[in-house]
Amino acid sequence: MKQSLILPCALTLFSGVALGQSQSGPPTHDRPVFPSSGSHSGLPFKGGRSLDASIPLPQHPPLAEIPPIPLPQGAVQGPVSLDRPMTYHDAATNFTQELRADSLINNGEMAHSIGQEYRGVGDYDPAFENMFGFGTMSAATGHASYPQSANVKLAMRFTDVTGSQWWFVGSGSMGDAGVVVTAAHCVYTRTFDPGDGSTVTVNDWADIVYVYPAWDGNGNITPPGSTDEHQFWGYAFGSSYLAGSDYINNGDYDADCGLLRITRGSSRNVGMLTGWYGWSYGSSCSTIKGRTHYNLSFPAEPCSASLHTGRTMYYWSGTFDSCETFGNEIRIDCPGNCLDSVWGGMSGSGAYYIDSSNRYVQAVCSNGPSDHSYGDYTELWQQFVLDMQDFEDDTRTTSEDWEPLMFRATGSTTVEAGQAMDAGCEVQMVNATDANPPSQNYVMEIYLSTNNNISTSDTLLATWTYNLDAGAMANRKFLVPAPVIPSGTPAGTYWIGTVADAGLPGTTANDDTDTWDAQQITVTDPPPVLKTIWSDDFESGGLVKGGWTKKNNRVKVNTKAAYNGSWGLRLRKKMWAQIAIDTTGYTGTHLMLARRSSNNYDAGESFKIRWNIGKGWNDLVVSSGDGWDSLTVNLPAAADNNPNLKLRFKSYGSQANEWGDVDDLAFMGWQ
Repeated sequence: MKQSLILPCALTLFSGVALGQSQSGPPTHDRPVFPSSGSHSGLPFKGGRSLDASIPLPQHPPLAEIPPIPLPQGAVQGPVSLDRPMTYHDAATNFTQELRADSLINNGEMAHSIGQEYRGVGDYDPAFENMFGFGTMSAATGHASYPQSANVKLAMRFTDVTGSQWWFVGSGSMGDAGVVVTAAHCVYTRTFDPGDGSTVTVNDWADIVYVYPAWDGNGNITPPGSTDEHQFWGYAFGSSYLAGSDYINNGDYDADCGLLRITRGSSRNVGMLTGWYGWSYGSSCSTIKGRTHYNLSFPAEPCSASLHTGRTMYYWSGTFDSCETFGNEIRIDCPGNCLDSVWGGMSGSGAYYIDSSNRYVQAVCSNGPSDHSYGDYTELWQQFVLDMQDFEDDTRTTSEDWEPLMFRATGSTTVEAGQAMDAGCEVQMVNATDANPPSQNYVMEIYLSTNNNISTSDTLLATWTYNLDAGAMANRKFLVPAPVIPSGTPAGTYWIGTVADAGLPGTTANDDTDTWDAQQITVTDPPPVLKTIWSDDFESGGLVKGGWTKKNNRVKVNTKAAYNGSWGLRLRKKMWAQIAIDTTGYTGTHLMLARRSSNNYDAGESFKIRWNIGKGWNDLVVSSGDGWDSLTVNLPAAADNNPNLKLRFKSYGSQANEWGDVDDLAFMGWQ
């Protein structure tokens, strides 16, 4: 049974624009951290597949095939009030509580966050925000750069009153390391038309919401046909929400603002990579209309044969046309065409303005009519912001919790087995909490895995120790010396990553870099090496060292048969000697030798070198009356990788003065 109660808001309101200053400031990027000690492991590759299973990909339909959350229609609104309450819900426990409005709410106050914008770890691209104007929506570029990186595509699953499940997509923007700002109807759905004119009743919260920051539209994300590289920032998920109570209770779009908490531990504080926006509320209509606002979103409602597919993040900017006199919404008047209007899938996207190079979300995309003649954005309000700050604080927690993210090679991702990568790696170590840890050591173990799940059951490549005095909301780049791939690692696709911060406070579920946070690499076989498989220079004075089989005991080494040194092998009349050679694992086998034969052989007689793999003897070299010569003789491919190869050296004569000599034998192959 769903639990529901009303609790007083715990936040104490301070005057002025200093709301939220109890929070730690945004992360800072100090210089990279080098290891203070450590070493490569030198351990062999753990054969076979990893003992742990691959991390399962999100189990929703292909992202580009999920329909948009239906854009609410109609003008449901309540009285203007900055103290309209918020409701919290945890789908994992089915616990719901409505937060009591703060008694110190000032309906006339205007405020925005101070210093709360964070630009992430990618490039900063302010030139992106050129004036396109509402009505000239364009495909966004530079998804790996801020501010583009702070905008997200959402995939939400709802269960209706009959038990049927429905997937929808929407948009949002990062509001903190583990918090997404979106529309209330993206986390709580009341009713909708599935497209056949009927009404589906949900009146419930999302079961789960997946977050795809700055998705580039490539791939299906989920099986079939998916890959683990969800560009540009991977994915996250959560099932705890905050939304305007008036929207939940009666569909009032003036309260159509919501929040999603990314699950700590089993998911990722992806905002530490993407960055996030500040917030703003309470500005006058004239002030809002006088500002340029910017909006990035993922429209997914079909408009034409090619628009909109949900794969493209679009951008537009300009000024709002009007504000509701008795409501909390601001409006863009739209001509109703594909690139000049609000469409399904844009729900929840943030409209922000820029003041002194800082970005503040003023409103989120909420609703519009079926003819797309306008689009309404719901403004943030004071109580929403107060509860949002509590929500962010609770998401951050005050307990230290280090999390490695974005393990990346700085050079080539193709490496030869037995060699070091051509450059080092780096990983973002983040403490997405308000805890200020002491100066301490951080141990980072580097692993090679056959799947996207990095764990201690994989092949340990190295262990490095770092010393760091980091503060709250720390985000530091740890530099990793170039990993060495063990000799004997089979060629193929692998992942490298780290298991970090073991033994330090915080959850252990986020101590490793999995899926997108692991670096996929290609291991190649080393180039083949020419090796001596067998050799005999006869300088031992006999045939035992070479492992020979001979016709009889009259087959002996002879000083007169030496090409180099003192001894060689002479075979008279019909004498022979043979050697068995195992060429398993070798290619390009060949025989190097010195040989000569007497000129006394009669017609049809000769000295021969022959080969056999169990299918009969075949001539390799035939000579008669030749002087000393150094030869390299290639064997047929059938002799490669064969445990049954035999070589026979035989004189096919009838007189003692008919003979052949061999010396300095070396049988070679590539391995």
